[in-house]
Amino acid sequence: MTVILTFDGIASLIVTILMLIIFSWSDLLTRRVPNKLVLAGAVFAIIVTLSTGHLANNLINHIVAFVFVIPVSILLFRLGAIGGADAKVLWIITISSPGIELGFCLEPVLETIFCFGFQIFTMLGLGTLYWNHLKKRRLDDIPPLLPFLLVGYILTQLFGILC
Repeated sequence: MTVILTFDGIASLIVTILMLIIFSWSDLLTRRVPNKLVLAGAVFAIIVTLSTGHLANNLINHIVAFVFVIPVSILLFRLGAIGGADAKVLWIITISSPGIELGFCLEPVLETIFCFGFQIFTMLGLGTLYWNHLKKRRLDDIPPLLPFLLVGYILTQLFGILC
């Protein structure tokens, strides 16, 4: 693994983490993320992605992210495993940061699938563990998952630096 510090990568990393913090805070406080907030995040992600050249520099990652994340998130939503805001925030990450931002670790297609697979697994796994075992909630309740998506995103980026 080679650490690569590019303006578009650093900008995408910072923007994605800041958006995930804001979305997570809303999810924790109210168990909701308003559509206006999600739309603002999506518009901001598009502006940053286009203005920094991130889309052009990582086109394969963005395409693979859309092809992988959209159907998986819709399936998880339909199954009741995630809420609508969780799915929409995953879609925003496909725009803002579809892979490892401070370098590359794997071939772009595998990197993108690994990143989102790990983030979704972390979100669902830690969310379920927290909700069912630490908070003693009912199994049919959906926990606030976005804080765990933030953890998964940060762990993915750290893995990218270390691999």
